[in-house]
Amino acid sequence: MRSKKYLLLIVLLFPIAACTQVKTNITKDNTVVAKLGKDYLVTAEDLSQYVKDRKYGYRFRIKSEAYKEALNGLIRDRLRIFDFFDRGLDKNKDLMRKISRIINNELINAFYDKKFVDKYANEKTAAEAYKQMDKEVICSDITLPLPADPTKENLDSLKTIALKIETGLSKNDDIESLIRLYSLKNIKLNAKRKVTWSESMADPIANVVFGLQKGFSRVVESIDGFHIVKVLDIKKIKLEPFEEMKDEIISQLKKGYFQAYDNAYDGFRRRLVD
Repeated sequence: MRSKKYLLLIVLLFPIAACTQVKTNITKDNTVVAKLGKDYLVTAEDLSQYVKDRKYGYRFRIKSEAYKEALNGLIRDRLRIFDFFDRGLDKNKDLMRKISRIINNELINAFYDKKFVDKYANEKTAAEAYKQMDKEVICSDITLPLPADPTKENLDSLKTIALKIETGLSKNDDIESLIRLYSLKNIKLNAKRKVTWSESMADPIANVVFGLQKGFSRVVESIDGFHIVKVLDIKKIKLEPFEEMKDEIISQLKKGYFQAYDNAYDGFRRRLVD
């Protein structure tokens, strides 16, 4: 590699073991942890951000190991950048044309994640979600299916019936009696549906149910019809420690809030374009 002239004088001004300090002591620290060549310095803040961006904290259980491996990775990345420019590859127009689209897409994706996705799916929102996850909601779910090519009159009629059934459920009327009373065809009944937080992130009906208190009922319109739901019971469930579930929670938050942050991004793009 021609970048030997950049060959490291890695000046570790504090031992790697010091990375086991609390996070605030690292991220706000401008202490130089490595020096490349004559004047390129890597600070503790640079290293901490690199650990966060590359998910080293998830890949290594021991924090000192995470920071040690991250430092090696950060240095390798910087040396590759030096080598790229040292060899004049940035002046190669054919090469730059080939990679410019990839670079642009990566920048857009990084901006999209940072500006929009991270608002809904991050460690803080995951911790808040974790506090709500220790329950399982049992509900009754009556579905009034939509007819093929429904008219406005069809929808209004079904909604009126759904509201009447919901009123009956709120008064503790028998479900079977309510179904017979309105003589509707193809009614679907799930007398004891179980809803967890994970399901609430993927299903709009489950999302409504998960937020209700015991004894409460609602009518929810969906693409498959009108759902009349009533919470029968709420049970506590045991969870794994947050650190073990954090990545999965963030992943589910990304899926659950996709429409929200994607719409925000579309709105942002429309405001930029005349």
